[in-house]
Amino acid sequence: MKCTSCNFYNPPDNKFCTSCGKLLSTPNNQVCINGHIYDAGLDKCPYCPSPQLQSKLNKNLAGSQILLTQLPEKGKMQPEL
Repeated sequence: MKCTSCNFYNPPDNKFCTSCGKLLSTPNNQVCINGHIYDAGLDKCPYCPSPQLQSKLNKNLAGSQILLTQLPEKGKMQPEL
């Protein structure tokens, strides 16, 4: 099977390219841009969120991110605001 990423010819039973490590797609399967394997008969990847849901998730996460830092003297984690 020929890798679509690097054009290396792999044995037919390989799931990943021997040369570059990318996932190899098969005639019955398709690989989305996020690396999910799904049935080629479907219109889109069933594992990826819709653009509307992804946008909503990104907005919700943007306001709630807290970084954690290590306090060397106590060894505990404390939120950094």
